[in-house]
Amino acid sequence: MNQNVKILTGLLVLATIAGSVRFVWRNTRDQKPLDAAISTTFRFEADKSALTAGGLSFQLAAVVDGVSYPITVSGGDVVWEAQGARGYALALGQGGDAPAITLKVSHHAEEDAVRFDLEGHGSEETHTLALRAGFFAVATEFVTGFGSLTDAPNASGPIVALETSPKAIALVAPRGNLEVSTETQDNRAFHWVSSAEATIAPNAPASTSLTFIAADNSQRIWKPAFFAAGVATQRMRGRVTGTRARASVLGSTAAGTPWLLAKASEAGAFELEAPEDVVDWAASVDQTRASRVVTQTPGPTASITLDVSPGGEITVKVIDFDSKEPLTSRLFVRGAAGTPDPSFGPDYRASGAGPLIDAQLGHATTPIPAGRYRVGATHGPEYTVDQREIIVEPSRTSSVTLVLRRVVPTDGTIACDLHVHARPSFDSPVAPEDRVLSLVSAGVEFAVPTEHNAVGDYGPSVGLLEGHDTLAWVPGVEVTTWGPAYGHFGVFPYPVGAKPPPNRGALKRIVELSRGGDPKRVLVVHHPRMPRGIGYFNIVGYRPNVKPPRAMRFDFDAIEVFNGYDAERIDRVETVLADYYALLNAGHHFAATGSSDSHRIMFHWAGYPRTMVRVNRPEAVVSDPSEIVEAIKVGKSFITNGPMIDFSIAGAQPGETALTSDRTEAKLRVWAAPWIDLTSIAIVADGHIVHKLDVSSRPTEWGNALATPTLRIDTTVPLDLAGKHWVMLIARGKRRMDDVLPFMPIVPFGFTNPIWLRGK
Repeated sequence: MNQNVKILTGLLVLATIAGSVRFVWRNTRDQKPLDAAISTTFRFEADKSALTAGGLSFQLAAVVDGVSYPITVSGGDVVWEAQGARGYALALGQGGDAPAITLKVSHHAEEDAVRFDLEGHGSEETHTLALRAGFFAVATEFVTGFGSLTDAPNASGPIVALETSPKAIALVAPRGNLEVSTETQDNRAFHWVSSAEATIAPNAPASTSLTFIAADNSQRIWKPAFFAAGVATQRMRGRVTGTRARASVLGSTAAGTPWLLAKASEAGAFELEAPEDVVDWAASVDQTRASRVVTQTPGPTASITLDVSPGGEITVKVIDFDSKEPLTSRLFVRGAAGTPDPSFGPDYRASGAGPLIDAQLGHATTPIPAGRYRVGATHGPEYTVDQREIIVEPSRTSSVTLVLRRVVPTDGTIACDLHVHARPSFDSPVAPEDRVLSLVSAGVEFAVPTEHNAVGDYGPSVGLLEGHDTLAWVPGVEVTTWGPAYGHFGVFPYPVGAKPPPNRGALKRIVELSRGGDPKRVLVVHHPRMPRGIGYFNIVGYRPNVKPPRAMRFDFDAIEVFNGYDAERIDRVETVLADYYALLNAGHHFAATGSSDSHRIMFHWAGYPRTMVRVNRPEAVVSDPSEIVEAIKVGKSFITNGPMIDFSIAGAQPGETALTSDRTEAKLRVWAAPWIDLTSIAIVADGHIVHKLDVSSRPTEWGNALATPTLRIDTTVPLDLAGKHWVMLIARGKRRMDDVLPFMPIVPFGFTNPIWLRGK
């Protein structure tokens, strides 16, 4: 809350139960209930680390240095007590130089809100501190500045708004943004909302906070929520026509950023408070019924009408330019000329995830609201992207044919995604058949279903593919360790039906049982720098170019240097690359891999990034997957989300040893489809750039681009490699790929595995 907000005292019921504390706040004014519109019970049960607000339960936790601790309070821990607020010292089970943590809980009756503040102090070292709230998914979930939470595994924004029965609830970050992540518990989506992370410097306290606000419906939640976030608002009123069902009203900025979502009344009326820069308004009933966007700035007299009359239908066909055959592809349908993007379903169905459809054999027919749309198709970074604009009229079918062409030659290499999730992974609701379709539509030719502590099996799902669609695969498992946590490790091939490796106990035993005595099996360290106590390098305390911790093990085959969750932050990939360089310089011959780690359909697309594995034969898919696995293990590959690389020294390619003198030449060719940016090439030896080339950027091109060459650079470079032990190539682009691919704010990035050097 803002500092000028007066804290009013509600009725505070305090009971000590078995040494723990429980609070119940009920809004009162002169001992009489407040207006029912804001009368809510907040129950904080500290022995359960839980808060109940308006009938919705939240699990609370303090996060210190990325490790989550339940918030537990005992009756003797009261530090101070003020009007409407109580403060407690928390014992979080930490040792060493752990900071002292104080919890403040305050009730703000004017806004029908409860605020939790965590303050860390008394530390001689630097620590981080955050507050987490977890809850099971409800019918309507929205993140300011992001959009629907139901369809996304991760999100960020200052307000998370939930509409449930009997109340609407908002979680607000008074400072900074809330970070939202999603997992699966008891076969249900479970969300974690984390407050802005605070840094506790030596002898300097820091705090973080999270506010819970209640209202009797989603229209009334926005005024106190924006107020708590420090944002001024104006009134907006209107009516939704063309339906008898309750419609959802979406307010967005002029740039198209979704800022609030509320349900109209049964009669179609709505009145709410919105920031002045929320000027674009639209209403929807379901995926087939949506209004056009109406532009109106909020204000005392602002009023709009949003019509959601019935829509029409589209039929899309995608054809391969050369074969003239249907091509399984990913379709994306975006609104144009004031028409909002359609939504064909939740973010776990290949048949429709937001504005995306994975069209098997290149065909899809779907209902859609009336309006103007841009319909596009993609089949991965080896192909062009095509797009057409269409008009959909009520009760009519609009048809469009798109043509894609393979314009990047990758004969002898296999596009692989070695780390991807579906059910039965606890944090992925994607059905295996939908996952397989999403891989094929992205042009992936070989995949490993690395399910959490379960053996992935694509056999039945691959059998459902029709026509010429194929996908090679081997079963795999992601060993997700716990109690203690060492990190996540990919293992493949792992026999279907076999008991998965253990995920608890000593790491040595986990590794030994994961390998199972099979020398052909591959053990990969997944996302070694992933935060929140997940990445192995973080957990073990590994730092490049410093003597490794005694507990660190090196008996793995590969390191996932490029993980899809890092694709939006290439600096995080660079961090893992620095780790990788140091390990290579220490004499370890680990292969590098890159995989999507995709858990959904719409966000973090399968196949981005991918490992391009060299098998030295022209077939699109090798009949014996063991050849692919063997090549992965020795690093005969490059990793990319766009640029395609051919790199050699003295005839040796990545994963091989070059017999050469100190002065030699490197041959390099880099391709990129016409919609992918490429701006620089760097040759790295023993972790240092020894040669760099700038490449002229080109504007995004759509269609078949028959006259546009995709070979961006083809040259021979002289190198002085005296004293060097390995060499690799890195290709980069600057323009983000979401100017073509929706929800993919990533820049092109690719790199090879090392070529090892040995003097003649």
